[in-house]
Amino acid sequence: MKVTFVLTFLVLLVLVTNSFGWLWRRRNRCGTWFRHRPCTASKCSDPSRGKPFYFGTTRLFCMAKGKRGSSPSRPTWALKHRWIEYNGHYFERLKNGGDIFSSNAPKDSNKCSSRRESRPAGYSSLSIDCLKRCTNKYRQRYGSYRLLSNNCHHFANRFSDILCSRTTCPSWCS
Repeated sequence: MKVTFVLTFLVLLVLVTNSFGWLWRRRNRCGTWFRHRPCTASKCSDPSRGKPFYFGTTRLFCMAKGKRGSSPSRPTWALKHRWIEYNGHYFERLKNGGDIFSSNAPKDSNKCSSRRESRPAGYSSLSIDCLKRCTNKYRQRYGSYRLLSNNCHHFANRFSDILCSRTTCPSWCS
């Protein structure tokens, strides 16, 4: 009974989001979904700040096959896996695999449909080494993966904030 309810709820959520999502998707002047965050997107969109970074997604249901059981930001509830691409490296949070970085492609992109947004979310001059350290310390800083409150979307938004608002590596990444 619970499984049927959950599946029905998820299907309805997808249908409503895709059909009527425009009713509540109102962006602030920065293009972000959150009105309470400070607007840093305008300064972040200046290409002279450094290298571009992008949001990207991978089909979530494809990734789960075989398994059971301010700054630019994106919605934190989506039936997609979200990651950040910066300077040819991919940064992402996985439920069972921890927080990872890769220099070749997002996780499971060889078998699942993945796409990077065509327009940069912003520009940054932070080093890849800094972001690798932040990835390694992320769990210590923000805690374990939680489906609704600390998932891959939260990870990508926090990394976007670091890339957009910092010119030096955050102290917690050391």
